[in-house]
Amino acid sequence: MKHFITILAAIVLLMSWTQQASAQIATHVVISEVYGGGGNGGSTWTNDFVELYNPTAIAIDMTGWSVQYSSATGSTWASNPTALSGIIASHGFYLVQELQGAGGTISLPTPDAIGIIAMSGSNGKVALVNTTTALTGTDPHLDASVVDFVGYGTTPNGFEGSGATGTALTNTTSAERRAKNNSTYPDSMGFGGADSLKGNGWDTNDNAADFVVHGLLPDPQNSSSPLETPPSLGNISPSIGTVS
Repeated sequence: MKHFITILAAIVLLMSWTQQASAQIATHVVISEVYGGGGNGGSTWTNDFVELYNPTAIAIDMTGWSVQYSSATGSTWASNPTALSGIIASHGFYLVQELQGAGGTISLPTPDAIGIIAMSGSNGKVALVNTTTALTGTDPHLDASVVDFVGYGTTPNGFEGSGATGTALTNTTSAERRAKNNSTYPDSMGFGGADSLKGNGWDTNDNAADFVVHGLLPDPQNSSSPLETPPSLGNISPSIGTVS
């Protein structure tokens, strides 16, 4: 009986761990990548962009939603939020193109929405909002209309969790949401990497923990990009044979 109880307790602990791990995959559309160096000196892409990802099992209609931006320490959000429309597929991406700079050599993939927001190439705040009403305040991430919020760089005074994404971005780097826990690194998420097709759905509501700085080359994806599936951590079956 004692061995049975030990095995049962181990199974319960393992199931609890896998459920907690899978619960960190967001249950809503998330901001999956932000890049503000478009068109700046030394940049590859001609435009700033915000990439969205849908980690859920259903397609979501983005009509009436918006992407909004404020400077790192600002309290004024874009007076003309970028209006969104159309569908973001389950495990699919949605590309929001922002202002074009004078430099850059490559146009973005066909955007799903187009705005004229000039994003900072190093530090800023981006919000995904389920209305087109402009936000107010320095840190509105708890506003009921905010679906997701990212303070990127080192100086934002608004962010989710313990801090902003960290290292200030450059004209050749972006902030990209992890595919899974902190074993996700920029190289594993790059082309051909172990996590390159696992989506960008990791969400602990902490920008500092949920994002990495992508220095290989910002990689904007749109609604025509291949679907990506998040890790199915909750489907791991405990093995009694491996329990001491």
